[in-house]
Amino acid sequence: MIGSPSPSDFLRALLKISTAWFYNQNPMGLGLAAYLMEAFDNIQSQTIERFYNNYIITNGLFKHRYAVLGEWTVDVKLRIMFLTDEPGNFLMMRIVVRGTNHIRPRRSNSR
Repeated sequence: MIGSPSPSDFLRALLKISTAWFYNQNPMGLGLAAYLMEAFDNIQSQTIERFYNNYIITNGLFKHRYAVLGEWTVDVKLRIMFLTDEPGNFLMMRIVVRGTNHIRPRRSNSR
């Protein structure tokens, strides 16, 4: 069909908008073991990516800075994750990293 995008164009666009996000398994400040990274699940990763893109587009508008994921909240500016009910609990904060593509390992608790 004339004018329709090729499958490779579609895949490139999908990879661009679907970026994986990762967090460290252990709280910050525990030494080398604190840097074992685990991927967020698909919905959480897409939510963080949406907040991140909106934060960038709006030049840092405050309402797009924090992505609340239930028990955890992600600060897309500082790239940290903290307990939603205890934002001042520095012992439970974790580092958050944005991946370069959508590829992430399957979580251990998935089928």
